[in-house]
Order: sequence, then structure tokens, then C-alpha cells
Amino acid sequence: MNNKTDKMNFLESAFKPKVSFWYYFLVLVLVYLVMNVIGAIPLTAVIMSKMFQNMHSMGDVQSLSESMKHIVNPSYWEISKNLFLILMLFPFITGIIALLLFIKPFNKRHYLTIINGTKRIRWSRIAWGAAVWAGLSILYMVVEYSLNPDNFKLQFESSSFLVLFIITIFMMPIQTSCEELAFRGYFAQGIAGATGSRWLALVIPSVCFGLSHSLNPEVSAHGFGLMMSQYIFIGLLFGLVSILDDGIELALGMHAANNMFLSLFVTNPDSVLQTPAVFEQQTIYPVKELIVLIITSIIAFVIFYKKFGWNFRIMNEKVLPQQTQELPINN
Repeated sequence: MNNKTDKMNFLESAFKPKVSFWYYFLVLVLVYLVMNVIGAIPLTAVIMSKMFQNMHSMGDVQSLSESMKHIVNPSYWEISKNLFLILMLFPFITGIIALLLFIKPFNKRHYLTIINGTKRIRWSRIAWGAAVWAGLSILYMVVEYSLNPDNFKLQFESSSFLVLFIITIFMMPIQTSCEELAFRGYFAQGIAGATGSRWLALVIPSVCFGLSHSLNPEVSAHGFGLMMSQYIFIGLLFGLVSILDDGIELALGMHAANNMFLSLFVTNPDSVLQTPAVFEQQTIYPVKELIVLIITSIIAFVIFYKKFGWNFRIMNEKVLPQQTQELPINN
């Protein structure tokens, strides 16, 4: 920690200049459309091609019903898991480009301001978030494997893993950054500008973040309520550290580390990430996973709280125009 200070205005940047909340809503809708129309073209083309082939061997209704059950199953579509991962991640590339392009014309400010209210990225914060979350994930994986090794199937293949590693390193951070920029950054700023409440800027994007994962196969496999609890809770964690730290860099690192770890090292039959990871976990216990997530989140939060010297009382302070905070830069 050093003695430098910097004027940070993460949520306050919604007032520089202030625009109607409907502009935020419109931008998010446009980004969603770009992702699901333009970004989804490659994956849709592959799926439609397979569905048309199936219609020759079974009835139309039966074919459609069967295909929808396997919408994120690359084996069903007879393509490699790595190629399917690329197709699934591609919409997020179009989404992040659209979001960054729309900010200037709709919000009249620099796109980097949705990260921390300035035009400078605190890279050390991203590294801290990634390192802490990756370390806790590895620790949990080691403990879980030691206690129940029969629940893990080794499926490592060097050639496919090398390709997976390259895809994950380059594309997964784009996917997670797209979600963080949209929910913890842009949407949270829009809520803060409209309501002046840091608590609403935390809760509303977190709930929407959870609901955006409603169609994930984990939800149908383990139940809506249980899985939404996980998604919303981790959204609250990412949102809280972003508001207290006056920027989303920690969340960017944590989210990237989380998804990259799952992509590379452990998958399961119900996961949306069907990758040639090192291990496949045979059985998932979602209640235990939720408890572990809560414990892991508390540990991570305490580490960051001590490291960066946050003031929790700021959560009760109203977000005001031109408000500045003198916060230490911690490397």
C-alpha cells in the first residue's frame, strides 16, 4: 500500500453527464439484440443444420423437442467441445464491442468510465481479484478431490486441452468482462444515477444477473430456486466489492478466474461449460456448493477488505453529482 490518492467516481460518473435511465435501458436492450442476433449466427447455423438433418429421420415435433433437450450438448450436435465453446463465447465478443461503442453516443462519456469512473484501469486490482479467487478455487478443488476422488473422472487429453487452454485464455475473459461491464458497471451506474442509492445499485443488477442465467442447464437440473441463489449471491459479492472499491476491477479478475478455472479443470454433465477439462465431476451437490460459495466469498471479501481498507459506511451514502472520494491506490 502506498500513500498516493486518486479521485474515484465509479457510480458518480452516471452524472457526468446525467442522462435518462431509459438510455441505459435502451443500450442494454441493443446489446442483448446484437449478442442474440448477430453474435448467435454461427451457433444458430450449426444447430439449425443439425436440426434439419434430424427431421429426415424423425417427426418434426419429436425432432424439435429432442434437440431442445440438448441445446448445449456438443456431442449431440456432432462437433468438438472446443469448437462449441468458441461458438458459445462468440456472442460475448459482439456484445462487449456493442456496449463500448454505444456508450459515447448515448451517455456522452468515455467507455472506460464504466469501469471505475476514470479513463484509467487499475490492473493490479484485476490481478488481485483473479489471484485470490483462483487460489480459493484450487484449494477447494484439492480438498474435494482428496475427500471424494471417486467423484472425479480424469479426462485429460493433451491435444484437446492445449486448444482449450488457448480458447479459454483469449476468449473467456471477454465473456466475463462483457457481463461485468454490463451488470456491475453500466447497469449499476444507471441505477445509481436514477435512484442515488448504492444499495439498489448493488441489489437490482445482481438479481438481473442471476435471472440472465435462467436458461442454463444447471437450473433445470438442480432447481430454479437453488441455482438462482448461487447466481444472485455471487452477483452480490461482485457488486459489493465493486461499490466499496469504487470500480469493477476486482470483480473482473474474480469472474474471469472463476470461469477459466471451471473451463480448464473441472466440468460436470449439467454444466453450461461442456469442455475437455482435466476432470469431469460425476455428481454435483448444489446445497453443499452454495454453502462453499458463501464461505469462499466471505474469505475473499475479508482479504480484500483488509488489503484495501474499505469503508463499509459508504454504502449508506447517497450517490450525488460531482461527488468525489479520496481513496488510496493499493498495488
